[in-house]
Amino acid sequence: EKELRQTINGIYASSDDPEIQRLINSHRITKVFINVSDEGFVSNYIKYVKEKVCLNSKNDKHFKEFKGYDNCTYTNTDLEDVKIREYELLHLDTTQEFDSWEFFIARMLRNNPKFLILSNTKIKPQQTNEVIQNIFKKHYHIDTTFDDYKGTIILKYMS
Repeated sequence: EKELRQTINGIYASSDDPEIQRLINSHRITKVFINVSDEGFVSNYIKYVKEKVCLNSKNDKHFKEFKGYDNCTYTNTDLEDVKIREYELLHLDTTQEFDSWEFFIARMLRNNPKFLILSNTKIKPQQTNEVIQNIFKKHYHIDTTFDDYKGTIILKYMS
């Protein structure tokens, strides 16, 4: 466990994604929900978000170590059962399997978070397209895209 903690601290110390940092700082993001099993994203959120990061991961063995940070809450819950709170940013993995992405997106976006980040968008392009179409119905538009993390799309809520 000590070795794992040192690895996490190393990732945290070296995490410096300029897009994520810009987004969090310029829009004063203080509450984030993330369901992506990527240490880089998790570390960036914990490093730059001052108030609350809720990390949900089915990878309990590795990711539960992040709950040691004051601003991080860790859960190990199926996404269909996650309690929806008010977050300013949601970060989801488009490779997740659901019976209905439409129902899931409607549920997750009911509090209209300012931003939504989708990761792994290039792995299952047809599913990603379905996810994005459902997000567009909720008045979001694409703000930024980049190829890192197997394709990432940042969407912004337009009230």
